[in-house]
Amino acid sequence: MPLRWNCRSIVFGIVFLVGVSVWAAGLSAAPAGAADVLRVQALVSPNGSGRLLVNNGAAPWIWEACAPDRSSCKPFGRGREIKTKGAPSRTVFRVKSHDATGLSPEWHGRLTPVRKPTIGGIIRAHEFVSPIPGQWVGGWKGEFSELQLSACATATGKDCTTLTDPHYVRSCAADASFALGEKFVGAYLRVANRRIGVDRPIRPAFAVTSPYGGDVWEQKRNTSVAVLGQIAAPTQASLGECGPPPPGNALIDEQGHALVDCQGGCRTALVASRKGHQVQVSRTLPLRSALLVTPPAELRLTSRTIQTRLGAGKVHFVVKINGQTAAQRFVLIGNPPAARDKSEKTPGVFLPIHPCRRERPGYYLDKVAESAEDYYSGEGEVAGEWLGDAAEDLGLSGRSRPRSSKRC
Repeated sequence: MPLRWNCRSIVFGIVFLVGVSVWAAGLSAAPAGAADVLRVQALVSPNGSGRLLVNNGAAPWIWEACAPDRSSCKPFGRGREIKTKGAPSRTVFRVKSHDATGLSPEWHGRLTPVRKPTIGGIIRAHEFVSPIPGQWVGGWKGEFSELQLSACATATGKDCTTLTDPHYVRSCAADASFALGEKFVGAYLRVANRRIGVDRPIRPAFAVTSPYGGDVWEQKRNTSVAVLGQIAAPTQASLGECGPPPPGNALIDEQGHALVDCQGGCRTALVASRKGHQVQVSRTLPLRSALLVTPPAELRLTSRTIQTRLGAGKVHFVVKINGQTAAQRFVLIGNPPAARDKSEKTPGVFLPIHPCRRERPGYYLDKVAESAEDYYSGEGEVAGEWLGDAAEDLGLSGRSRPRSSKRC
């Protein structure tokens, strides 16, 4: 492919070289042994392996691979930069330089995507969409990732034009969703999710006047890509380039710990209740950029607190985002008495809750597979079943079908 030079790439190159020069000068100017704590940068390589870089101190840098609680450590390597190859999952790396030390986040093994990214919204011109990150295993604990939208000429994701750029300053809040332009009708919407490591990305300080024409991220071990479908013709007039942020989401694990992500900033709480008593913990989360995925906030109540306030047994955990239920789960806490009713033995369940606009239930119903072949080919999700007292009150039972879902 021939090289294409434009103002964007020339400005980027100049600013990037100046930034790297200043950064390197700052490192060389730091006096040897001046810091008591070594600053360790945890990165992810395109092949999914981990890298560690010391940003201060003086040689020699000596690395050890340790258990998560640092109860045992083994020599691992030497130098300013090392790779994590050969280290087991849940390793914490410790580096020493003279009288200074530093620690890495927990390493969970080679980074691997397990579910592709997607979008929230309708793939239609003049509609608003928000990129949603995929799911991963491995990598560093607390990693950041970035998101990118582009429009492609083919269903295989070839000949694409970026629709988003972190250097493009929109006239709206950083967390706002993106409008699909009418000029891209017929093109295929592509979303990419790139893991970058534990630290926030440091970008050259410049801005561009258009999000179009940037570098399209390629599929790699640290970059997951999905082509979602063609952009349909508009059915309404343009409402501008900025839409509302996507709703927050949460999950609760088997220990009753919650992970919460709300792009637009929110008030969130984890509430544990049992037999009419409850205890909770709450946090206020800041707004974040629509293109930068920060590690989800963790909310937890200790087992000791729960048992002291609620007693041992089946505990109902609920995550609330801005006062609305976002997830709930039943978890068995402690060692309850042997003589308990059958409801105490039911496994925990995870219930995500999302708002559904009355005029557009088809957006959710279209995601349900019509047959086993559709499900195993990845064309849809398995149909659910109606459960609970509310379903009985509404006369809903058995498999969820489009007619009953619309009625609900």
